Amino acid sequence: MSNSKKYLLLTLVLSLASLGLFALKNSLNLRLPSVQKPSRLSMADPDNITITASKKSAAGVEADTAFLLSSLEPLDSQKLTQSLKIVPALDFKVNQKTDKEYEIIPATPLEEAKIYRLTLSSLVGGVEARDHSWAFQVKSPLSIVGSYPGNESTHIPTNASVEVYFNTPEVGNDLSKYFEITPKVDGRFEKHQNSLVFVHGGLSPSTLYTVTVKAGVSLSDNSQKLEKDYSFQFE
Repeated sequence: MSNSKKYLLLTLVLSLASLGLFALKNSLNLRLPSVQKPSRLSMADPDNITITASKKSAAGVEADTAFLLSSLEPLDSQKLTQSLKIVPALDFKVNQKTDKEYEIIPATPLEEAKIYRLTLSSLVGGVEARDHSWAFQVKSPLSIVGSYPGNESTHIPTNASVEVYFNTPEVGNDLSKYFEITPKVDGRFEKHQNSLVFVHGGLSPSTLYTVTVKAGVSLSDNSQKLEKDYSFQFE
């Protein structure tokens, strides 16, 4: 074969190869459908949401509290209302303050000392993924729930400490002026969680003691006080 024919054949092969590569490129260059990013999520991830009580103290939330929901992302108010539950079951309404802040208002006062749980579903594309919840305990009046020794106890060791148990650990630290023991015994006070402990050098044997915790003992934030004296006796 002459050189000219070889050149023409090579040119033809290269041209065909170029056309094949061009066709292959066009066939692979498919136009994928565009994905529309929603302007507002149907429901944000609960990890980006916080719920707090509007009225609270050291003893818990107030019976007439509302709850404030804040989100890092805009929320759909209708989806929010549908996804939110209060346990035990309680009617409520949701007031929108901004697209990221909502006020949750119970229809009736909360019950004293009860724990309420606000549960929020995480919705992704309308599919429920998981729940997050926030728990709140409604406060109860400050009270004393027990003592050691118990009332009318006998045969108490002379080195036994005297303890008073409150219904909350949030009692203030200045308790000495509200504590009285007769006959008088010298000692000091310690506070451990919800317990007031009177540590002394020793009790007298075969002696009837009367302990009184006087009304006026308050929580650390002074939001509540003991309404009446609490007394007990032991020997």
